[in-house]
Amino acid sequence: MLKEQDIANALISGDLTGIVTNGEYAYIPLRFSGTGITERLDENGKARLIDRRLEDFATPELMKEYANINILLTHPKNENGDCVRAGLVNGGAFVGNTIASYLKGEEIWVIGRLHDADIVDLIMGNAKNGTDLSTSPHISSEEVLGENGVYVEKPFKINHLAIVGEGF
Repeated sequence: MLKEQDIANALISGDLTGIVTNGEYAYIPLRFSGTGITERLDENGKARLIDRRLEDFATPELMKEYANINILLTHPKNENGDCVRAGLVNGGAFVGNTIASYLKGEEIWVIGRLHDADIVDLIMGNAKNGTDLSTSPHISSEEVLGENGVYVEKPFKINHLAIVGEGF
């Protein structure tokens, strides 16, 4: 039987693909976050450009942090329906955690260790039905307006990674 670190390394290298199980857990590569410029809505629904710079999000300290966070099914929400930190209120069922992080081009990826067989079935069922799930990190950050009118996002705390419906 392959050890957990062997599974993670093989998934990162591409020697193993898809969901790999070892009897107790299921391991899967998950996209944590892209980097670069994207359009996001602010709290008032107004679109603005945000630059999530690779050099800010892929520091050795953050890469280490990405390798040890909770994976939740949906983001927990407060009474107003806003996303909040894990462990507060309304949803966010714990389904696993991350065990490794790596770069794939300009994207940050993690290896997830899923504890719940129902979540593996959900992921596999959605893949077969063509209805993809996605991932969404909960990152506490500061956005600083740059000279070119693009906001630069500066991360300072990673709370969790949520499995969400595509287009969240």
